[in-house]
Amino acid sequence: MGTFLVSCGHKKPPKPKSTHKAHKAHKKLFIKKSAAQRKQEAEIARIKALERFKLIYIYTPVLRFYDYGTIERNKEGDLQIELYQLSKKAGEIVIKKNYLCFSGICSAKWSAARDLFGKVSYGDLFDDIVLGHDIFNGIGKRIEPNGEVVQRFVQGGEVIYYERKPDKILFQNMSTGTAIVIQQYHPPK
Repeated sequence: MGTFLVSCGHKKPPKPKSTHKAHKAHKKLFIKKSAAQRKQEAEIARIKALERFKLIYIYTPVLRFYDYGTIERNKEGDLQIELYQLSKKAGEIVIKKNYLCFSGICSAKWSAARDLFGKVSYGDLFDDIVLGHDIFNGIGKRIEPNGEVVQRFVQGGEVIYYERKPDKILFQNMSTGTAIVIQQYHPPK
């Protein structure tokens, strides 16, 4: 009789068929929710990746570009602008403490600024524009009622217009036609 009790103790009771079917239905629902959640998470990740991109327009005597790019700090702490055309990397601009590099060719900042902007420039002008800082020590600066920051002034006989909003930076030398626009890319939903 002891053998009988021991052998009965190890047997699992059979599951009712209705519980088994309910478990299968619950499992299918869980898989569908997981797939939907995965799809939603993938879409959020895609949008976040696209939000890194900015529409970049550069029109200077030595560089002309109009397409998308990213602006980030690299591991050395330098500001790195990666330029893309037709979804392929077309070049990069690296802004170092004392140098400005275009696709690996570096120049002293003051020299590069003179090439980019002409006689009305200074070494950190390109950095200041890309980072949205005041230019020319804030000359002509005013803050509009909507929070937009505008600098409009005449320097060295040239008319400069510079505006900054949370999603757009616009620099324009009205006398020479030199312009830089950096605008946040908003992916279609």
